[in-house]
Amino acid sequence: LAIKCGVPVIPGTDGPCTSLEQARDFIENEKNGIGYPVMCKATMGGGGRGMRVVRSAGELEEHYNSASREALTAFGDGTMFIERLVERPRHVEVQIIGDGKGGAVHLFERDCSVQRRHQKIV
Repeated sequence: LAIKCGVPVIPGTDGPCTSLEQARDFIENEKNGIGYPVMCKATMGGGGRGMRVVRSAGELEEHYNSASREALTAFGDGTMFIERLVERPRHVEVQIIGDGKGGAVHLFERDCSVQRRHQKIV
């Protein structure tokens, strides 16, 4: 939806990668690969589980397989999304509460940039 609406997004796979070879091709494809560094992210993940930073081709196999195993154990699905790594990102959330009858309020924004192992701590 974001892409259809013209919202800038981080370059990444359109769907989950089911193999190391598929991930490698997406990253290293001569014509349209995104290159390194990348983040391997569990398709069904959350809380920072099943995520690994890959800075070079030499790290890909170890980190992809490690993240995939962790995701399979934690979530029952070892497939992975691959995204370009954003160094030192800002993570800002806006929380909205609705009453189910048309009333809604926002609770302002909160900066969730302070994280440990890809998990918010503030």
